[in-house]
Amino acid sequence: MALEAIMAGVSDRTVLAMIDTVTSPTGLVMPFEELVHQLESKGVAVMLDAAHGIGMVPLSLDELGASYTTSNCHKWLCAPKGSAFLHVRKDLQHLIHPLTISHGMSFPLGDTTRFRHEFDWTGTRDISAACSIPATIEYMANMVEGGWPAIMKQNHDLVIEGRRILCERLGIEVPCPEDMIACIATLALPDGGKWRHSIA
Repeated sequence: MALEAIMAGVSDRTVLAMIDTVTSPTGLVMPFEELVHQLESKGVAVMLDAAHGIGMVPLSLDELGASYTTSNCHKWLCAPKGSAFLHVRKDLQHLIHPLTISHGMSFPLGDTTRFRHEFDWTGTRDISAACSIPATIEYMANMVEGGWPAIMKQNHDLVIEGRRILCERLGIEVPCPEDMIACIATLALPDGGKWRHSIA
């Protein structure tokens, strides 16, 4: 339904669409792979918001093909606050420049790109959090047998079980299928003051 609703709003005037991997207010997993494919194939650039995607659902940014993808890494990756990224598809990198140019802008290119040189270290920003991301990914993957796929499955199973318990306790219907949930579930609480103090 979300796919059809979004694509129905696309016209010949649409140039950019911002979509979520997982929506923050509801925790629903969007059909972002198909949305990216359909939008980009119509010439609509996609800004993919992966704030709750990284570490929650499998993502291969190059295969996905969105024009732009952004995420912070302090949520499901458990990296330090302030760690984040902007991924720009290679064919668009020449269009994107930082507001503050990196000190490496004038360096010889060597084996990297001008895009990388411009963004590497802008101003006097502390890059410690960003530098920790590879170590954080590896460390987290080694905490659970099976690595990141196992972590994602375990988190999914826990939230589904938690949602089931709450729905039974509150006497409410499960609001959406399990395959629309990754690691966040949102429930609409029933009306009535009796629930304010009685949930154990």
